[in-house]
Amino acid sequence: MKIAYISWSGIPSRSANSIQVMKMCEAFTKNGHEVLLFVKKQSSLNSEPEDIYGLYGIEKKFDISYLPPLSFAGAGYLYSILALPALWKFKPDVIYCRLISGCLLGLFFNIPSIFESHSDIGQSGKVAAKLLSWLVNQKKPTRIVTISNALKESFVNNYQIPDKLVCVAHDGADDLEENQKSLSSFCFDSDVFRVGYIGQLYKGKGMEIISQLAPLCPWAQFHIIGGTEEDLKIWKEKTNELSNLIFYGFLPYSQTHQYRSSFDVLIAPYLKKVGIAGHQNGDVGKWMSPLKIFEYMSVSKPIITSDLPVLKEVLEDNKTALLCNPDDINNWVKALLRLRDDSSLREHLGSNARKEFLSKYTWKARANFVLSCLEVT
Repeated sequence: MKIAYISWSGIPSRSANSIQVMKMCEAFTKNGHEVLLFVKKQSSLNSEPEDIYGLYGIEKKFDISYLPPLSFAGAGYLYSILALPALWKFKPDVIYCRLISGCLLGLFFNIPSIFESHSDIGQSGKVAAKLLSWLVNQKKPTRIVTISNALKESFVNNYQIPDKLVCVAHDGADDLEENQKSLSSFCFDSDVFRVGYIGQLYKGKGMEIISQLAPLCPWAQFHIIGGTEEDLKIWKEKTNELSNLIFYGFLPYSQTHQYRSSFDVLIAPYLKKVGIAGHQNGDVGKWMSPLKIFEYMSVSKPIITSDLPVLKEVLEDNKTALLCNPDDINNWVKALLRLRDDSSLREHLGSNARKEFLSKYTWKARANFVLSCLEVT
């Protein structure tokens, strides 16, 4: 099958959405499909030209078509129109979109389209919501993929989208260990108990909790990988007196696995309200499906994360993770102490999380599942 993937992501980028898009395209190719990806062209992350595929830790098995980085109201519609010449030449069998306007091209080519949504369609405006309602009522209706059951419920209940047209596909991660693609674990100099966090540092992602935890757990070392220069500056100033808090800054995605697999515990301390990249006053806490959760699960390490309904769609307390109240810092301290003092619990949680990951949450399995949504009648 030939799949045209129309994304609003900028490439290269430090954003989770760009990682998710690149990984899904790679997974489609691993399942035997031919893929053409459309993205916004962005400047290099470094001073030197980059190997885009290598930056994301993937093989070059699909082509990328770059479109202008438009940023005005309604730009998504022009963006999709600009994709037409390359689409006409490619002749796709299906159009897969992270941009609702891209699904209109399915009507133009008279082929099926799938819209993957990571947020409530109403956040994109009334026009987008009405467009989606129209697209699902066509002869070849657009299928919808949401990243959580909670988000599906919003589409069905708030926008009258037929239940049968909405599939739930939580996000995923690579099984690097099984494929022997990963780097060896990072070697630290001392035997201190290490707690790792990999991700962004904006509102609600967890630095609010980590900054409280560090002084209460002086016996642990907190390793923070990721964040923009601006966010790093803010948090370094707020925590400059904490010697057990180590910031690494941004590392290319292809390098993060060796750190992830080297920490004693992996932490994802979300608040109840979680900001969005570029829109930190937004909130995806109700329906998010964080990449880091699946990346953590893949490396057989114990996970501590927040006791939020959407995360309990994937994780089970005391079986695949320890779930803590984001409003009770003592709950997090007790969880870390339990893991520090109980190696069998660490092994139990890490092993169960990996088994769950392998059974449901690899990118390859996800890519196969989302295309099955086309079979729904």
